[in-house]
Amino acid sequence: VDIYDSGELVQMLNLDINDSYLYENESGSNLIVVENGAVFIKSATCRDQLCVEKSAIKNKGTQIICLPNRLRVVISGEGDIDAIS
Repeated sequence: VDIYDSGELVQMLNLDINDSYLYENESGSNLIVVENGAVFIKSATCRDQLCVEKSAIKNKGTQIICLPNRLRVVISGEGDIDAIS
């Protein structure tokens, strides 16, 4: 799991290890939780809370974005193929 602040990689977490990480910047804070091979944002200081309401992600290429706090949580790697064109 790669965590970006304003497009800059600031932290990497392992999906195989249950853990939590509090990320804080001048825009606010987000509590990021890795649990059972998935990642989600448990709490955030942003007003809209869309990042908290987003379901946990576990597939490569998926992401959770908190625009007010300029934070992006991405499962790194290529996405799974859905269809062949």
